[in-house]
Amino acid sequence: MILPLSLPGIVAGCLLTYAAAITAFITQSLIGGGQMLFMPMYIYQQASTLQNWPFAAAISIVFLVSVLVVVSIFNALGRLSRGYANA
Repeated sequence: MILPLSLPGIVAGCLLTYAAAITAFITQSLIGGGQMLFMPMYIYQQASTLQNWPFAAAISIVFLVSVLVVVSIFNALGRLSRGYANA
């Protein structure tokens, strides 16, 4: 009974956490310890350090599409939880 009422808050919290996690360069480098290379830092490395602009652009497009898919899924879950599935 409580979960359906709190589902919009859960979806909003997941979306905000996801958005913060994919954009935090420093946090990702601290978590990885310099050995794990996450997507935003990899794009930055390809563009600035290696000067491989075409590859960095291709990775950026793939990253953008994947983020949009996840945000669209969260949006659909939010609409379903509020009962606006047919709107």
